[in-house]
Amino acid sequence: MLTFILLEAFFLGVTALYITLRRKAVPIPDGDSSPRSALVRGFFHRAETILSVWRAPEAREINRTYLLTLLLLFVLIQATVVVYVSRVATHLSYPAVIVGCAILVLLCLLALLCWELSLFVSALRNSGAETRMVWRHGVVPVLFLMAIGVVLVLYWVEILRMTPGTVLSFYVRAFDLSSSISPLLPILLTFAVLILWALSNIQRAFLLEVEGNVRPAAQEPSTTLVGISELEDGIQKLLADPTTRATALLGPALALVPFYRLTTHSFDTIDGRQLSLLVQFLLLSCYFVIVYSFTLFFVLWLRVRRLLQRLSWHPVAEAFKRLPESVAASPWRMWAAVPNLTGLQASVSLLRVLVNLGTGSLDAGEWKTLKEDADRAHSFLDQAVVEAGRSFASSLPTQRKLRQLLAEVVLRLLKPLEDAWRDWPGGADSQNELRKSGEKEQFLGVPDWLRRDIPGGNALWIRTAEEFVALRLSSYAHYVFLHMKNLLTFTFLGFLLVIAAINSYPFQPKHPVMALIWVVAVACIALVAWSFLGMNRDRILSYIGKTAPGEVTMSFEFLSSMTIYVVVPLLTLLATQFPGLGDVVFSVFSPTMKTLR
Repeated sequence: MLTFILLEAFFLGVTALYITLRRKAVPIPDGDSSPRSALVRGFFHRAETILSVWRAPEAREINRTYLLTLLLLFVLIQATVVVYVSRVATHLSYPAVIVGCAILVLLCLLALLCWELSLFVSALRNSGAETRMVWRHGVVPVLFLMAIGVVLVLYWVEILRMTPGTVLSFYVRAFDLSSSISPLLPILLTFAVLILWALSNIQRAFLLEVEGNVRPAAQEPSTTLVGISELEDGIQKLLADPTTRATALLGPALALVPFYRLTTHSFDTIDGRQLSLLVQFLLLSCYFVIVYSFTLFFVLWLRVRRLLQRLSWHPVAEAFKRLPESVAASPWRMWAAVPNLTGLQASVSLLRVLVNLGTGSLDAGEWKTLKEDADRAHSFLDQAVVEAGRSFASSLPTQRKLRQLLAEVVLRLLKPLEDAWRDWPGGADSQNELRKSGEKEQFLGVPDWLRRDIPGGNALWIRTAEEFVALRLSSYAHYVFLHMKNLLTFTFLGFLLVIAAINSYPFQPKHPVMALIWVVAVACIALVAWSFLGMNRDRILSYIGKTAPGEVTMSFEFLSSMTIYVVVPLLTLLATQFPGLGDVVFSVFSPTMKTLR
């Protein structure tokens, strides 16, 4: 009954955590720097990203939709446990206690579900007509969960109708997860995939709240930024718009066409027709959400790649080389953590430098406006630092205001920058000081030769403004890479869980299912490797990460990412066909997998 005890303890912990954190942000416990204290703070930070009530409309409604999805998945799992224990109660040592505990936990989860549903409906009633369009976020989860619920109810009825002669053998198999014939294990593993899918979307809501839908240079046209606004809008729609995201369903649908018989022919198991239907439906559901998430990752990378290519043609591209070391990061470091106050602090400091240098480069009105913006930015930053000390979630509204202010500054800086880019480098007669050094550098192009001059006066202010714009654009790239990491991490973990589910319980036909897994997985692994190599060689990302553009840099972060997202899935696939390889894979990569966060 260890499985039963662990499940009930987990759901009771979920109930306590929800009641503690959902209605308001709770200060994260501070104290010593011991590993235990760091673990507690990390746990509360993660709980905040799930249970805080966000202010950005899209983030708030996505969070509510998928938190409802998460709670409903918990309810369905616990309801299945209640059906299991109630049917085998005659074989339990303390049937009244065990069944009563299971029912009590189920009632607690149902109470949380009703509570969250009431908050959701109340928010919709109080919102405007435009905000009510958030129902689009819930269409797919609602239809999806309704189908799972119907199939599960049919399975419950079949369990409750078991004859007394089959109950004992069912009891022995069901709660022994190591027996390889437990019907509960594939259910738990496939539900774990769906739970991770809901958590992935909750993380997406958190990232949308962090960024606050602030994108520099996206609000008005600009001669040098033509096309960039459209590319950013395309990226943002893929992150937040349900209609745009729905097009990614073509990925799993098209890949399933050669294997259509898996959807039209029933599976066979040793536990009857309804469990066969349930296993088939859950495996196909896991397939769709995993391949759908990977399709989103790959399409998102293609759009980001186009944006980076467009930026590489822009005059501001050279400024990415000069970003401060505190914000320099490779793509692998970009998705290691949520953007913190370091990038904002670097932007505010650079804005203050712009103000101090602008006394001789801007007219009085422009300089006064820029100074007021710098003062407000410092005020927002100080406020965010204080709030982040209490709770990171409580500092997000202030951070969003600061990002909005910095985006407005970028827009105001574009006009003088574009004038300078258009007139650069000036007349040939004004470059007399560089002629001697130019004679020694015969193989340098003129633009590179001219950039070797030490800037002064207005040129120094222009270079500083370029660095400010580049810094804000690199912050946006950091934000998008976090979304990509979120999608790819779910795809990776979901893939491992599906492989475990397929091998945890006997069913037929297993060979066509594994054939589908092989075809899709090999294609996805190849695309991940291609994407990683493209990120490594990209010019703008290389400038940000202080590496050589156009070359593959064999850094530890790159090699570890390739190992986790390419090598481990490939070896897992091979281990399904050569079981002896599984022990080798586990012994080699188990230390790496333990460090995954």
